[in-house]
Amino acid sequence: MKRTKKGICLLLVFSAILTMLSACGGKGEIIAVYNNIPVYEEDVEDIINYYIATNATVNSTDEEKSEIAKQAVRTYVNYKVLELDLKDKGYTVDEKKLKETLEETIDYLDENFEGGYKDWCTMYFVSKNFLKEELRRYELADLFNEYASDIVEVTEEEILDYYNANGMEYADPAGYTWTAVLREVLDLGDEAECETAKAEMENYIRQINGGYMTLDQAKADILSKYTEEDGYTQTSLYSGENFTQMTDVKDIPDLSAALEEVKQGYEDLDPDAEPGTDAYKTYMSYLGDCFQTEVYYALQNMEVGEVYEKPLLSFAGYFIIRLDKVRETSGFTSLEEVRDEIEAELRNEKISDMFTDYLAELNDKYEIQFLFDLSST
Repeated sequence: MKRTKKGICLLLVFSAILTMLSACGGKGEIIAVYNNIPVYEEDVEDIINYYIATNATVNSTDEEKSEIAKQAVRTYVNYKVLELDLKDKGYTVDEKKLKETLEETIDYLDENFEGGYKDWCTMYFVSKNFLKEELRRYELADLFNEYASDIVEVTEEEILDYYNANGMEYADPAGYTWTAVLREVLDLGDEAECETAKAEMENYIRQINGGYMTLDQAKADILSKYTEEDGYTQTSLYSGENFTQMTDVKDIPDLSAALEEVKQGYEDLDPDAEPGTDAYKTYMSYLGDCFQTEVYYALQNMEVGEVYEKPLLSFAGYFIIRLDKVRETSGFTSLEEVRDEIEAELRNEKISDMFTDYLAELNDKYEIQFLFDLSST
């Protein structure tokens, strides 16, 4: 019986489509219908172009691009019916605020995008009307969150269950928090480059310990001089805050003896080995082990806030390290400290699930039909 009813509905839809197509004029064909409102090709041209420009690649097939285009049309229609339904519930887009946001966004693009807003539109193959409609969709998403937040409830039991199920996330193990800043060396086999880098980092350490600059300022200075455009790609990757658990730190009373022990674990070390060879990988592993050993020694022999007395060589270059915090005993972040964070996480999950179900309800309520789906129905 359901199949028969569905077939009748499709016949009615096709009949309505044929009537509308005869009057579509210059707006192209009708590709979707919602609430008896036709959606023409012209209506969705911008969003389709934008979706393909931002989601397709040079290797995307025509079939993949077709699926991207269909998703763009679905998004367009979903937000149209969302706007209708939210309006019935008393939630409407503030047009004045939307206009202000649009003007601010255009100004930002004009200042920060090469060629400004005009070239931004050209790059994504969209008209000047697209940005306003895209910002409207963002506003509608915020309105739905506002509406859903008034309905969704998170119970104390749910918060407690989440906390207990994710207890390891709230563990505070004993250990060292420390910051590292890298001065990358492109060729560790180049003695001159290594010496220059080492001397530079020694100078930074002197300035930091003398109070003339901070570690953050040293990092900014290094990043400004050694850029990705010049091949220095690892500085930002390896510079930053680190945490080492106390249980992982090997006791090292004598650094020289510990480094000699590391060396004894390797045979035929070749600092001049060609990159990519087994000998090169072995030497890089050796440098990594030496670096870790010296970090362990430094962490055990530094005061909080202190910058280690010398730069440390690693497989990437020379590091400056600073000890930021020492936690002597392990513990857990209490539920009270993370209650609001957990509640927000659970609320967002529920709102996300609610949004999916809500769109499905709107699909039936507003009798949405995507004409590209009819042939496979």
